[in-house]
Amino acid sequence: MIRFAWRQFRTQVVIAFGALAVIAVLFALTRPHLIHLYKLHETDALLNSYGSLENIERLLLVVPVLIGVFWGAPLIAHELEAGTHRLVWTQSVTRSRWLAVKLGLVGGASAALAGLLSWTVTWWSAPVDHVNMDRLSSPFVFGERGLVPLGYAVFAFTLGVVLGLLLRRTVPAMAATLTVFVAGRLAFGQWVRPHLIAPVHTAVALTGAAIRGLSVSTSNGPLTVIVNAPRAGDWMVSSSSQYALDGAGKVVYRLGDELRNVPPSALGAHLAKLDLHVTVAYQPASRFWSFQIAETAIFLAVALALVAFCFWWVRRRLS
Repeated sequence: MIRFAWRQFRTQVVIAFGALAVIAVLFALTRPHLIHLYKLHETDALLNSYGSLENIERLLLVVPVLIGVFWGAPLIAHELEAGTHRLVWTQSVTRSRWLAVKLGLVGGASAALAGLLSWTVTWWSAPVDHVNMDRLSSPFVFGERGLVPLGYAVFAFTLGVVLGLLLRRTVPAMAATLTVFVAGRLAFGQWVRPHLIAPVHTAVALTGAAIRGLSVSTSNGPLTVIVNAPRAGDWMVSSSSQYALDGAGKVVYRLGDELRNVPPSALGAHLAKLDLHVTVAYQPASRFWSFQIAETAIFLAVALALVAFCFWWVRRRLS
């Protein structure tokens, strides 16, 4: 059974891991130059060199969904369409063993591919990450680093297998996998990830260095301010626009006419004299690995539940 499954899947494995080897060699050849520029503090040259290959690391945003669509969804759905599963079951191969071999072989290859690619990208881009300081604050960068690509890949694979089992048609299962995975990823990043760990709340004084933008809707309206994160790399999870507060914690009104008469170069100093602040919620950059571990564990737990469902469905419902 294992040999037969390998023969069915070996071409895809060879192509995928061959492409991974090419990427690894390319990154190994270019990383010393990135490190050299980083040590020389040549920030612009470093980012330019990184930008020329940045699209390659963007593969980590699509590799998990490609695994789910092209490896997970057809794995069982194709056999159900062709009816070959019944032939296998008559050859002294139990349903559980048939499913376990398929899930173990292809699922293991999926996890290995995503994990190795993620490790390669994380290792290669380390000099740039030290400059940009956006591993946690950027949802795109977060999804390309560390452990989460492996969790995404395993989840996408098992999701594709389950949808293939339920729909019993390859093309609909592939389309459904793409839709559900992308929607799930976006929803998780928008509504779940910010609350995996309780954010830190702090008051940010309105000084020139802290303010990114401000506005007053009317002369008597509240002062709305956008501030920078407390430290470089911190992830602001509160609303980007906050009402300015006075020392008593009350919203400040009727500053429109006063602020319009202040020159832009003196605006920061003028606001500092007024002793205003905003209250923000943020995630410190030091929590990057805590978020990585928590999010990966959630996606792996969901994948494990999907695997359990697969075994139950094949044993009890599949005919």
